[in-house]
Amino acid sequence: MKRRRITDEDTTVFIEILRSWDVDKEGELSWNNFLANIQSLTGYLYERTSLYKTKNGTIHKEFDIAKNRIKLGPQKKGETMSRQTLLVAYTNLRQEADKLRSQNLSLLQLHTQYLKILYENDITPTFDR
Repeated sequence: MKRRRITDEDTTVFIEILRSWDVDKEGELSWNNFLANIQSLTGYLYERTSLYKTKNGTIHKEFDIAKNRIKLGPQKKGETMSRQTLLVAYTNLRQEADKLRSQNLSLLQLHTQYLKILYENDITPTFDR
């Protein structure tokens, strides 16, 4: 088989292969299967070491990411929190916001009272530094 230098377009194609790897159609993700898939698509034979070094290891990093993604399996949207859990969390946050709003209002009222006392007694605050 022929060999050629790996171009930017090749790198993009290799990364797309890894991102769309289907275990049912292409088998387990391994370097040998990945290289065979590249060879069948491009018609060129590449070695694992040449893919390691390409673009500061971009393909190698993407290979590891794809391997982990396949190992973890597909994740469904909304799987992390149920609707009921979200409602409880929203209610708790709403109560905390109301509590903070109330505390803020009482602090503002207290500050207003202090300012009124200072004004009525003709007290000027001094700042010694």
